[in-house]
Amino acid sequence: YITSREGKFININQAGVDLFGYSKEDLLRIHLARHLYVNPDDRKRFQEMIEKNGFVKDYEVQFKKKDGTKIYVSITANVRRDRNGKVLGYEGIIRDITERKKTENRIRYLLKKTRELADKDPLTGLFNHRRINELLENEIERAKRGTEIFSIMMLDVDDLKLINDTYGHIMGDKVLKDVAAILKNCSRSVDVIGRYGGDEFLIILPYTDGEKAKSLAERISQLMKQEGLKIDGMAIPIRLSIGVATYPFDSALPQELISMADRSMYESKRSGKSVVSISTPEVTEYLAAESPSLGVLEGLVTAVNGKDHYTRAHSDLVTKFSLFLGKEMKLSREEMEALRIASLLHDIGKIGIPESILRKPGSLEKEEFEIIKQHPRLGAMMLDGPPPHREYVLDAIMYHHERYNGKGYPGRLKGKDIPLLARIIGIADAFSAMITDRPYRKALTKDEAIAELRKKAGTQFDPDLVSEFIECLKRGNLKGIL
Repeated sequence: YITSREGKFININQAGVDLFGYSKEDLLRIHLARHLYVNPDDRKRFQEMIEKNGFVKDYEVQFKKKDGTKIYVSITANVRRDRNGKVLGYEGIIRDITERKKTENRIRYLLKKTRELADKDPLTGLFNHRRINELLENEIERAKRGTEIFSIMMLDVDDLKLINDTYGHIMGDKVLKDVAAILKNCSRSVDVIGRYGGDEFLIILPYTDGEKAKSLAERISQLMKQEGLKIDGMAIPIRLSIGVATYPFDSALPQELISMADRSMYESKRSGKSVVSISTPEVTEYLAAESPSLGVLEGLVTAVNGKDHYTRAHSDLVTKFSLFLGKEMKLSREEMEALRIASLLHDIGKIGIPESILRKPGSLEKEEFEIIKQHPRLGAMMLDGPPPHREYVLDAIMYHHERYNGKGYPGRLKGKDIPLLARIIGIADAFSAMITDRPYRKALTKDEAIAELRKKAGTQFDPDLVSEFIECLKRGNLKGIL
């Protein structure tokens, strides 16, 4: 081709005509910068380079064809001058390199993705363990140069194994992705977030002291309270344990700093402090009450009743049977209040069990029963907070399905190792179930149920408590109930 300095073709061969899709006549009329260059400024840069050096070699630029299709071309050209050295225009060759550029772009994309895969956790999209450790070392070097401070935050998703076992790993993965999204939403642009391990996350907080890190933890807490794992229309509680360490006060070495944050996190887990909890709205109301009334507690049971209609009347009976037996055992006022709360809420964990299992009319499959067996632990998770008589209540709910011979669940506790209130509720729970009609069996008579208690005293039930309970029945203390 040959062009004028003003930007018009003087001559172009048939290959050029075919490349641009114009007729030769049209090409000789149009202005290159306006009609062929995607970016007209590229024409100016081309002219500056060729007139400065006298030539250009493999100058890459994007052109557009008559139909608007964009193509990449490589231009090699020389300056044309008159006898006096005045620039007349340019002549050279234009090669279509569109396919080559597509290949190069594809390779660049794949290299970028490869680097991302090397640095990112594929599930959450956060930095992986290796990369977050490198970035922590970089942050320490930066802080050393500027004599600055920064903090790190370790976060652990509590009970992830329970969620995986109860709802499957797909739900467990969803929890991790949801937590990652929340951490991104509440962090600053300078903060660096990584997935440190299976259920652990690490956040690097530049220019942040311990108090500011604590404020961020509170922001995370607020966001977590608004979210939850939604199953069957219910919000299953998700808790985070959080630990903070600050450079250089806690340590100036990366692994020691992580260890300090890790210890702080597990102290939070152990003590129940700085733990982020997500509950159903009903559970949140319960936790907010310093001394929950019977009406508030019944509201929680009603929430379970919405999924399993048997639970409402059953919880009432279990509460009455438990309190009568507790009175016979001369429990303290504090223990009786805890027994009342735990009895009424002993099945609250069923909120987190799929309705298809709770309402199944026939017998459960082995896998389904394994899921049902998680409800004591789920119940304790939901109420893990500041309820009155917290330890009594949580232990009673967690262990009311333990067996005296050590073959119960979830902890396989044995004999007197099973908390007293849990042993009481275990008897009341079983007796209530035996004398109540269920879809898969008829109710036992009172005498048949008593015989069953005697039969299983020492194996399923505390024999001393069974004797006390049967004496209550014989004396007619439960006449208003049965």
